[in-house]
Amino acid sequence: NLPAVGDDFSKDDSVLEVDGTDNTITVHTPAAGFVTEVNEALIEDISILNEDPIDEGWLVKIEMEDGADLTEYL
Repeated sequence: NLPAVGDDFSKDDSVLEVDGTDNTITVHTPAAGFVTEVNEALIEDISILNEDPIDEGWLVKIEMEDGADLTEYL
């Protein structure tokens, strides 16, 4: 379940869910912002997440609000 480009989120909102073989993982936003891009390739081939999670397996790109504080995630 990927969000749409332009969707707005507040900090800690659920952005999407990834169904695995054993469970479902919910992905939350670390900061408020809006979706600028969605990896549509995952809709056709979800195995990209396992095969290349760093380069090709990204989920969404979110532009964070100015002043977003991510220090708690470091």
